[in-house]
Formats: sequence, C-alpha cells, structure tokens
Amino acid sequence: NFLDMLFNYEQFDLWNDRIEYKVDQEGLILKPITTPNEMFEMLDIRYKVFNKEQGFSHEEEMDKETEKGAFNYLIKKSKDTIGCIRYRIVDNEYKLERFAILPEYRGKGYGRKVFDAICEMIKSKYNPCTVTMSAQSQLVEFYKTLGFTTVGEEFLEGHVKHIKMIKKY
Repeated sequence: NFLDMLFNYEQFDLWNDRIEYKVDQEGLILKPITTPNEMFEMLDIRYKVFNKEQGFSHEEEMDKETEKGAFNYLIKKSKDTIGCIRYRIVDNEYKLERFAILPEYRGKGYGRKVFDAICEMIKSKYNPCTVTMSAQSQLVEFYKTLGFTTVGEEFLEGHVKHIKMIKKY
C-alpha cells in the first residue's frame, strides 16, 4: 500500500479512500470509486436511473466488458451521493458514460458543473485529447452548451436514440 500511495492520484492517500476532487465551493465533489460500498452506491444509482426510470434492461445497462478499465466516480453534494459518471479509454479517445443524477437533484446545475470538472480532469491528464460520448438525443442541446458537437447519425442504444458527440482539447 505504501508503494501504491507514492504513485496514486494525489500521492498522499495510503488506503485510496480519501481522494476526492472539489467541483465547487458549495460541497459538490467527484469521488473516485475505491471501495465495495462506493461501488454498491454507484450501481444503485445506475439501477434507479437507467433501469427503473429509463427502462433499460440489466443486460443493456451492465456490460461486464465495458466495466473493466472504467474510471468510475460518485457525484456527492456535501455528504449525499447524488449521481455517478465514468470514463473509459476507447480507441485513444476518452469516452464519458453512465452519467446519472438522481431526479431530486436535477435542474440545480450540478450536472453541468460535474461535466465541466471531469472534462477538465481528463484534459489536464491527457492533453491533447478527444472526449467523446454517446449522448441520448434529448440531451444533445445540453451537451452542445458544454462545447460538444455531434458526429454522424443517430443510432439506437437499447430503445433510446443516441448520437456520438465529441469535444477536442
């Protein structure tokens, strides 16, 4: 653990359980998932948003192959877990996925702040880079306000229309 500490995120956390990235001054943070309990919190949020609310099947939402190598984060507001997001490295691009905010926390600007923060994090680590996502079509205008542009044609993922979006740094 001591050797891992020397090479981990911020080089100060011996047990990998206190790393978090401050998003704003009001208590919004990104917390890398490093414990089984945090993994369960993330899976619960994904179940509530993608399976129950949006109607994706478990097989559509949970693909074991895409889970491997993903950098998963909890989104926290003060002590409450309000969402999750992840990215994976796919074909030398940084693909944002599984972005979910619980319904009671939507419309407060948290998603925009988190999205900006994770893009800045990726940019600072991998610049120059291209950040991509398969955006649900009803959210395209939101992502355009964050500097993303659409690429190609719409496609179905599960039963929902998506389109590829990119942002170059």
